[in-house]
Amino acid sequence: MKRIIVNVSDEKFDDFMKIIESQGLNIVEEDFEIPEWHKEIVRERIKNTKEEDFIPWEQVRKDLGI
Repeated sequence: MKRIIVNVSDEKFDDFMKIIESQGLNIVEEDFEIPEWHKEIVRERIKNTKEEDFIPWEQVRKDLGI
């Protein structure tokens, strides 16, 4: 089974859903929020970041061979 994610404008949503339903496709709506504890971890990491620890993007690409 394949899975795709599609962004549909509000204006076209109803028409899009009619097409999907007419094909008998399974729709899974996922609406999620990032938990506050996770946001706090990210905030703490940002706060503790030191610029001298950054690696230039060019170096990352070179190290990865891309």
